[in-house]
Parts: sequence; C-alpha cells; structure tokens
Amino acid sequence: MAMTLRLDESTSEALREQAQADGRSVHQTVLVAIDEYLARHRRSQRIAVLAEQAAADYPEVLRRLGE
Repeated sequence: MAMTLRLDESTSEALREQAQADGRSVHQTVLVAIDEYLARHRRSQRIAVLAEQAAADYPEVLRRLGE
C-alpha cells in the first residue's frame, strides 16, 4: 500500500537523524518504528486479557494478596 506521511519539520529532521544514526533509510526507520509500536500494542492487549482471566480464575487469591 502506498502512503504519504506528512511530518512537521522538527519531526522530519529527528527522523532523518535517527535513520542516519541507525544506518537505515528513513523508509526503513519508519517501518521498524511501526513494527515495534504494533508489537508493544499486541503485548499490552495480551497482558490485559491474561490479567482479566487471572482475576476471574483466582478471585480468592487476589483478595488475600490485597490484605
């Protein structure tokens, strides 16, 4: 999918500097940033689901831990 990304000048410059520091193109740097963001978001969602399941499965343990 082709996409246009509009950045303000300071963000654009920071992105160029980071790409250069990492030895990557700006395009590659953006792709890595997106992949990392999506991975963090998926982990956060999974943790929330597991916490909800634990609360439902072990309410007595959680109550006692809170004492």
